[in-house]
Amino acid sequence: MSNYFQSNEPSTTHFEWSATSDRTRVDIHERYANSAQALSHMAAFGERFGSRFMDLLKPTSVVVYGFPTAELQAALAGLSPLSTETFAGFHR
Repeated sequence: MSNYFQSNEPSTTHFEWSATSDRTRVDIHERYANSAQALSHMAAFGERFGSRFMDLLKPTSVVVYGFPTAELQAALAGLSPLSTETFAGFHR
């Protein structure tokens, strides 16, 4: 999955999976250049990996950072995300 997104989504800037040592929790950190890229990623993910992913893992929480468009907010609504707005900081 990582290879696919790294090769096909140049505007996906972060795609990292981390797990606790006992593998009872997996955190997935994804970051996109903009909301359009996030929506594109969601479509590709659903088509290529969605059913297999959901067979293995069940999302328990989603946090959205920044200022997603109304379209992205609507697409994520089924996951009941916690939305935050950036007010300070930087990234490289």
